[in-house]
Amino acid sequence: MYFIENEFLKIEVCSIGAELFSIYDKKKNVEYLWQGDPVYWKRRAPVLFPIVGNLKEDRYIYNGIEYSMNQHGFARDKEFKCIYSDKEKIRFKLLFDKDSLKKYPFKFELDIEYILTNKKLDIKYSINNIDNKNMFYSIGGHPAFNCPVFQNENFGDYYLEFEEDTVFESYAFTKDLSALKNDKILVNHKDNLISLDYDLFAEDAIILDQIKCKKVKLKSLKNNDFGIELNFDDFSYLGIWTKGLNAPFICIEPWNGIKDFEFHNGEIDSKVGIRNLNPGNIESFIYNIIVD
Repeated sequence: MYFIENEFLKIEVCSIGAELFSIYDKKKNVEYLWQGDPVYWKRRAPVLFPIVGNLKEDRYIYNGIEYSMNQHGFARDKEFKCIYSDKEKIRFKLLFDKDSLKKYPFKFELDIEYILTNKKLDIKYSINNIDNKNMFYSIGGHPAFNCPVFQNENFGDYYLEFEEDTVFESYAFTKDLSALKNDKILVNHKDNLISLDYDLFAEDAIILDQIKCKKVKLKSLKNNDFGIELNFDDFSYLGIWTKGLNAPFICIEPWNGIKDFEFHNGEIDSKVGIRNLNPGNIESFIYNIIVD
């Protein structure tokens, strides 16, 4: 495990998946990040790469060859190398290998950096195409937050506060949840607020893609001095998810990529939301988490 900290927060990161493992408030003695209880969901904040969501039948086609890849890709289960660390910043690197090339025929470097400034944590992804051909990929975050955070609260005591001009329409899923439909359904909300209710996730995740002001806050009805803010200007989609009835966490997920649609032909270069990175180029994306 690796740690960064300041007078406000202590951050823990695991080298497996370069996964965020803890956001601990030293002043309030409170843990904000879900701690991965396998009764509900064993992960905490996995990095999704080189796909977000799942592929139809877990397969895709590139240059006429079929490849297989599980949901959310393989980076979350790979050992990253720590290449820089100081008190408030840490950086990890994942390099392609023989195993990854069997699933994903592109040579890449993926750097993940955590930077702590006061009560703000920046999470930065940098993808470097070191191949001699265009690279098709998606990337996203999957941080889960304790919900409720405090004793004597329930999941339903929390809500998400968005900017006024957000469109609260989520993609619908096929009956077996294996793909997205091109249809959208209205998410139950009032003004710019979504009150958390397990019924919202009866099908699966909420997936939003028309968010102009990319800032959302997790807030409590019973604790007005609490709030977790997530800013995701560099990302095209936002997923919101929890796992079933009584799961005491909520995931707020910035994505550059999305699971397959039911009409997709399997070709990775025509996948909705896929990014196309030229040889020798680097793309970087940042989202941040701010706690009150």
